[in-house]
Formats: sequence, C-alpha cells, structure tokens
Amino acid sequence: MAEKTGRDPKPAAGATGQAHSVAGSPLDRLDTCPVKADVEQVATTGQDFVKALRRLKRDLNACRSCPLAEDCPVLSSFNSQVVTAITEVNIEWGML
Repeated sequence: MAEKTGRDPKPAAGATGQAHSVAGSPLDRLDTCPVKADVEQVATTGQDFVKALRRLKRDLNACRSCPLAEDCPVLSSFNSQVVTAITEVNIEWGML
C-alpha cells in the first residue's frame, strides 16, 4: 500500500509536470484548433518536397553530359515554375 503524503501519487490524466499542462493553456485546446490539420499537412508536404528536391539535385548530375544542358527546355520550364510559385507566395503573404 502506498504511503500517504497528502497528495495523489499518480498525476492527473494528461499531466506531464511541464508548464504547458496548466489548465486553461492554449495548448489544451489543440484538438479543436481549426488550422492544426492544415499546418500538419503543409509540414508533411514540405518534408516530401525537400526529399524530392534532394533527389532532383542528385539526378541533375546527368545534365553535365547532356548536349542540351545549356538550353534545356525541361530545366528552363522548371526554373520558370519555381520562380512563379515563389513570387506568388511572396505576394500572397505580403512579403513583396
């Protein structure tokens, strides 16, 4: 039998002893956060995007021996798409 110390020997469900477990904390309401799923999706998509870019960077080594390397229509199109996407995000987020 546990010795009585005047306090419950088990922490309340969900309590971690850290400051963010205080009742009424904004972190207590994460289950109802309207953007949580979107943020998690963007983070996951971003991680996948980074992996794809790393593969692309590795695969671009093949371009060194390509006779079209200087005027490659594939890379030119890709570069244009990247510039357009970055510009759109900068405008939408008020960075330009």
